[in-house]
Amino acid sequence: MGDGLEHSQSTVCLYRSENMNYLPNALNRVASHEFFHIVTPLNIHSEEIQHYDFLNPSMSQHLWLYEGMTEYATIHMPIKQKMISLEDFEKSLEEKIKGMQEFDNKLSFTEISKNAMERQDQYMNFYQKGPVLGMCLDIRLRELSGGKTGTQNLMLELMKKYGSGTYFNDDDLFDEITKLTFPEIRTFFSNYIEGSQPVPLKEYLTKVGFTYDETSGKINLLPNPDSKQIALRKAWIGQ
Repeated sequence: MGDGLEHSQSTVCLYRSENMNYLPNALNRVASHEFFHIVTPLNIHSEEIQHYDFLNPSMSQHLWLYEGMTEYATIHMPIKQKMISLEDFEKSLEEKIKGMQEFDNKLSFTEISKNAMERQDQYMNFYQKGPVLGMCLDIRLRELSGGKTGTQNLMLELMKKYGSGTYFNDDDLFDEITKLTFPEIRTFFSNYIEGSQPVPLKEYLTKVGFTYDETSGKINLLPNPDSKQIALRKAWIGQ
């Protein structure tokens, strides 16, 4: 089991395991995830988080951001920084895709978020489908910007606008992100986060030179990617 207590500039991590062989990798994952919470929700959050009422909580609709994007950063950072192999990165993505299939993916992520207290049965999907959506959003941003901008850039821009002590209006975030990025991004949120359309995994992974077998759940490099796919993959994960 792993958990963390986040502050505005630091994180305390706790981890417990009966098998010490799992400790190094697991602690890295837990520490990374909890550390990235410094970005969101500690520095990027809505009024519901800024003025959280512990007795009568009003939930934000953006757990896809608070937990999903945090977990995406946890699996994206090691490959971008050349800390893990491409094969290990593929396995991380496969694990998330397999994990999300255990939940009801016909439900709106924003609706589950707003009703997180009542839908505890779906809550853990923010750690499974959430990073998969983060991956697709990252790839789409890279595609629209010619490789120049991804979710990491987006988080930095949001931190500049909504830093510590400032908050966004819960209903306005998707429109605000659209203003900061590209008009086409609004459709992404409408379809896959507010809406419940299936995540276009095969389509998005093909954009960056990967194959995805929907039957086996395996992800592999395309045998003969074109120059555009290679360039977009390099912009996305650095290789």
